[in-house]
Amino acid sequence: IIHPEAVEFSYVAILVLVASIAVKLWMSLFFNKLGKTIRSTALTATAADSRNDCLATAAVLAAGLLETWLGIPLDGWIGLGVAAFILWSGWNLARDTVSMLLGQGVDPSLREKIVDYIAAQPKVLGYHDLMVHDYGPGRQFASLHVEMDHREDSMECHELIDDMERECLRSHNVHL
Repeated sequence: IIHPEAVEFSYVAILVLVASIAVKLWMSLFFNKLGKTIRSTALTATAADSRNDCLATAAVLAAGLLETWLGIPLDGWIGLGVAAFILWSGWNLARDTVSMLLGQGVDPSLREKIVDYIAAQPKVLGYHDLMVHDYGPGRQFASLHVEMDHREDSMECHELIDDMERECLRSHNVHL
């Protein structure tokens, strides 16, 4: 930016950049569709990364063409803009995927379904400390403490709890 130098731009460079944009655009569309189909945040993030590569490469192509045609040294400024865009986009991608990796909260209706099911069990006197975390498709985990009468047979209570775990997995896809 401070001491710009002329950029050498050739037809081969233009063809390579256009081919790169086309391939990355196809990858972005493919990963986006697949990511939505299987509800994968990793694939959706990969789609966004490919889209960002398209935009960055298009900016480089535009800077090269404008400098070649108009003689205006834009390469440094476009590079600065691309760097800022990459940082902003990377921050957003990290923010969106880190919450999934650390376990984000679930829809309150799912919590209600679990609570309703547990409370409806005949030997359950109460429950507390329900925690439900979502780590992505098929990766929902819950834990809670159930209260039962101390006079009940402990093996029978254990079997009932095992049944509740299996039913939560079957009905709500939640590992309890």
